Order: sequence, then C-alpha cells, then structure tokens
Amino acid sequence: MVTDNYQGRMSLVESFGGEQVHVSHNSLASMSFAEHVSHEGIVFQALTKVTTVGLNAVHSMILNVPAIGVDHSNLWMSGASPLGMILELYEDVTTQAPNNDGSAITEHNILRSSDNTADIVATHTPTINASGILLDVYQTGEKRDAGTIPITYWLIKPSTIYRLKGISLASNNDMTITVRWSEE
Repeated sequence: MVTDNYQGRMSLVESFGGEQVHVSHNSLASMSFAEHVSHEGIVFQALTKVTTVGLNAVHSMILNVPAIGVDHSNLWMSGASPLGMILELYEDVTTQAPNNDGSAITEHNILRSSDNTADIVATHTPTINASGILLDVYQTGEKRDAGTIPITYWLIKPSTIYRLKGISLASNNDMTITVRWSEE
C-alpha cells in the first residue's frame, strides 16, 4: 500500500497490476499534470481587470520570469470581456527603465494552505519601450464564445519578460486577464 494526497487529506491507495485504486472510493487514482502541480503548492494565479474602457483601449499584464533554475515554467492564460477583446502574448518585452513593469498584482497560490510564494512577478499597466516578439493572438466577443477566451497553454522560459496585452473591441467595455503558472 502507498499513500496519496487527495483533496488535502491522506488516503490509502492499493496497487493492482500497476494501477492505483483508492481504497475508500474503489476508483482508479489518476491526476492530470495541472492537478498534480497544484497539489504540490507550486501553481500561482494572478488577474487584472479594468472596467468601463473605450474602444481600442489597451490593458496589459507583465510576467517577469526570473532565472528560477528550470528550463521552463507552465503558463495557462485566459481573458474575458462582455463586449469583446483581443488578447496578445509577447515575449522578450522591454519596459521603461528603471524597472517600470507597472503596478504590483498579488499572486495567489492555488493550494490555499501552502506558504509557498511565487518567484514570477506579475504587474499591470507597464510602460513599454519595446513590444518584443508576438507569440499568439486570441479574440473573443459577442460573436465568439460568449466573451471568454478559452484557457491556452505555453511553456515559458526563465530570465524573460512576458506581456499579455488586452485590446477592447467596444466602448464602455470591461476586460479581465487571468494567468496561472507553475514554478517547478
């Protein structure tokens, strides 16, 4: 028998032919990678929202990824806007010196009982000098997916600044940018 951390509680797991089965649930014990790293206390979330913005208004989030000792981190991102937005992801962004990455965003550990803190720093409303490399573009609006950009996934590299740039597609609009990342 081995133990498995299930929803913050320890439970007994038996191994039958290489498969793990929860004794109390009599079910196959499996967990996605995202769930696994969440249970390890190394997944963090940050979000930024603006309200009542105009057509073509821009709102940005910066992720400043330090040299964290691994070759990449997992990044999940999403956006929401009732009247439509474009969400662009840029890599190797340059902000205005000295270190004007914008205003701090509180990063939250997905495992709420964990004391682990994020190494990656999230900010909003930066001053941009060079936009960097455009990696991807997503769009949502009244005609696409009821205003929500589905969660998208990237493997991001250390010692790099990333920008998530939201562009409003309507007047009197709201935009939310949400990111989750793992620090393994």
